Amino acid sequence: MHTEIASSTPLSGIAVATFVFAALLLPPVHAQSGHDHHAHHQATEEAVVDVPMQAREAVATVDRFFAALGRGDIEAAGSELASDVSVFENGRVERSAAEYLAGHAAHDAAFIQEAHHQPKHRIARISGDLVWVASESEFHANRDEGMLTVFSNETMVLRRSGARWEIVHIHWSSRQQID
Repeated sequence: MHTEIASSTPLSGIAVATFVFAALLLPPVHAQSGHDHHAHHQATEEAVVDVPMQAREAVATVDRFFAALGRGDIEAAGSELASDVSVFENGRVERSAAEYLAGHAAHDAAFIQEAHHQPKHRIARISGDLVWVASESEFHANRDEGMLTVFSNETMVLRRSGARWEIVHIHWSSRQQID
C-alpha cells in the first residue's frame, strides 16, 4: 500500500497485514451478545473475532500469509496466494501472484516487520468453497517525523483448492491518523 505522510515519503505495506490481514494471530474468539453496552465497551479494548468453525482453516491461511510477510519470507507468503490473485490497493490493481510478489510484497513485508500491529475486529463467512475474511487493524510505526498510526481495513476472499485454501482476492484500504 502506498500512503503519503506529511513529508511526502511513500510508505508501503500499511495495508498488509491487515490483511489481515489482520492477522498476526488474533486473540481467542470473544462472544458478543445483543446490544450490551458492557460487551461493546470491551470490544473497543480488545480484538473482536467472529469466525465460524467452518471458516477457520481458511482464516489460518490468511494468518500464515501475514506471518510469512512478517518474517520477510516472500516465497512462503506467495504459497498462500492463487496464481490469479487480484490485489486492490489505493486504486491500483495487481492481477497475479507473480506481479504482487515481484512488486509490493517486499515493501509490505518491510512495513509489517517494523510496525506494531493491533487487531481490532475480524469477521469471516463461508459459502461452499468460498470464504471472505474482513479485518480492521491499527498499525503503529516510528518515523523520522514521529509516531505514525495507520487504520487499516482488509478484505480477503479465499477459494478451496483441493484440500487447501488459497487467497484469490485482497482489498486493502487505510488512512493515516491525523492529529
